[in-house]
Amino acid sequence: MKAERWQQVERLYHAVLECAPESRAAFLDDACAGDAELRQEVTSHLSYQSQAENFIEVPALEVAAERSSTALRHQMNCIEEKAYGSKLIR
Repeated sequence: MKAERWQQVERLYHAVLECAPESRAAFLDDACAGDAELRQEVTSHLSYQSQAENFIEVPALEVAAERSSTALRHQMNCIEEKAYGSKLIR
């Protein structure tokens, strides 16, 4: 892609990010003025932006803490079962 074309894609990409999501398609229709390749390139970049925003919806430490807590509860249950056998008391 030529530098001039890339600059056009980049400008349009940043401009469309300023639009409300429900207005983006109409904005692109107008801004691209029938240039399907330009519209496709900008739309492609927008889809990557959306994926990136949703990449980590739950913080890693939150997931790790929950898994650790679950593993600890499982270990405690195993210890209790070994200690009390079939007469599990809770």
